[in-house]
Amino acid sequence: MPARLLRVTLPKLQSLAEPLRGRAACLFAWKRIPLDVAAFYLGAEQSPGSVRSEFQRIGLRSPDDVLCAARLAQLFEAPDRNTAPLETLADTHGFGTLRSLERRLKQAADLTPRELRRARDRDAYSRRLASWLAR
Repeated sequence: MPARLLRVTLPKLQSLAEPLRGRAACLFAWKRIPLDVAAFYLGAEQSPGSVRSEFQRIGLRSPDDVLCAARLAQLFEAPDRNTAPLETLADTHGFGTLRSLERRLKQAADLTPRELRRARDRDAYSRRLASWLAR
């Protein structure tokens, strides 16, 4: 996980009320990041609306976007990022289709998947994701 993204998001995630705090704080260490908020917060005993409100209260876009940023950060670190077919990367990292990956990557980091392949600056990439999450 890019350090910059962790530095920006982790303190905010740690300010969530329990039981959300525990699940959210360890999010970036998970090997397989959940695809949706319902799977991630299963057992949190809060409605999706109250979970969204909690995330907005701490200054992050939404739980869906935090999950997306975590998957995009994982994608940047993937050893096969430059060699695997883009369709495979999209599916493996929970975006389903290449089109969905393209849309989310453009929205979050203003990059295309092909530009991501050429990207080398981990800090610049994580700054983009962190900036997007804090809007």
